[in-house]
Amino acid sequence: MTQMPARTIRVLIVDGDATIHSTLQHMLRAEGDIDVVGGTFTGQDAVQKVEALNPDVVLMAAELPDTDGISVTEALVAQHPTCGVILLANHFDAEALRRAMVAGARDFLVKPLAAEELVRAIRKVYEIEAAIRARLAPVLPGQPAASSEPRLGKIIAVYSPKGGAGRTTIATNLAVALHRHVGAKVALVDGSLLFGDIAIVLNIPPKKTIIDLVSVTDHLDADVVESTMARHQSGIHVLLAPVRPEMAELVAPHHLKQILTLMRTMYDYIVVDTWPSFQELVLSILDMAERIVVVSTLEMHSVKNLRLFLEVADALHYPPEKLVLVLNRADSSGGMRIQDVEANVNRKFSAEIVNDWRVATLAINEGTPFVMSHPQSQIAQDIIALAGLIAGKEPAQNGRVPVAQVDKKNKAVGWLGKVFK
Repeated sequence: MTQMPARTIRVLIVDGDATIHSTLQHMLRAEGDIDVVGGTFTGQDAVQKVEALNPDVVLMAAELPDTDGISVTEALVAQHPTCGVILLANHFDAEALRRAMVAGARDFLVKPLAAEELVRAIRKVYEIEAAIRARLAPVLPGQPAASSEPRLGKIIAVYSPKGGAGRTTIATNLAVALHRHVGAKVALVDGSLLFGDIAIVLNIPPKKTIIDLVSVTDHLDADVVESTMARHQSGIHVLLAPVRPEMAELVAPHHLKQILTLMRTMYDYIVVDTWPSFQELVLSILDMAERIVVVSTLEMHSVKNLRLFLEVADALHYPPEKLVLVLNRADSSGGMRIQDVEANVNRKFSAEIVNDWRVATLAINEGTPFVMSHPQSQIAQDIIALAGLIAGKEPAQNGRVPVAQVDKKNKAVGWLGKVFK
């Protein structure tokens, strides 16, 4: 449950309406742990006020006289990553909510506000930012700080634009490999909310799921999240999908944003399995992710969907380095050459995983990831190399020639380009 902070929470109000300033100050006046240290009416002044007053939480109006609050939020969070912003909107707008979360806002409230709702949100955001500050490396007297940036965990989304490409198998084994072979503290989140299979793949009874967190978002903290995570024998922590498809409707994009933001203060890597969709829930995961592992196979419809996804990623202004293209079942023989696919989508595959259906199927049926049960197999070694790539380490070659360099002497050069023209 949310605890009272150890010190007073410093709050700055940014709103173009003087009446709103007065109302908010009146709401917060009786709270002994909250101190309104100042206010301003424009976005331009907001940046200067934050510099001068160093608030813990900023109450930011979505509409300002000189600009919009979301743009100001993005600028503030970039310069002051441990200053929590709560966006205050005149009405609910799903697109505004999405933009606010991407910009870095910690919460999104709709006017008119209830005093209890406002106070609860301020304390919750302060707790999140305090946890981030706590992850900063301690500095001994006389030693310079190693970094002024918070040490936050990285969200790794595993996505495939087509079902059946092996996305969940890769996500589960990648999470275990990051923990056991990189030495990281890892969480695995089943973001495939409708039909998530991670509970089956890892043989974990779904005693608690993400629904248990959605129902207590007003009191969400690290202890609540950790108590909801299942412990797998590999050492990773797992947040499971709802047990029934209809329950997925209870999870909104802002729930995922809040949960994943808090988990970044708790884990080195958060691997999130997704599903083939461009729904708001999936986009919110992809937006937050530092890396998106995009899984494809050497099948015509899989390659077509890969190209479409890359076009969408460009439209969303995802930088090229955010995408890690992975070719699964890379040694399958089906008349299509890897070089032709790469030329058509104008991207190189970052990693290749062999087709070992026997080991993969056995691992799924036994509920044990193959990086544990068959660590010396080529498919496990390929996943371990992918984990090294994600972690910025040199992947081990293990004497293997990358599949992309093997000439399979297939003759499917011309027809692939014709289909996509």
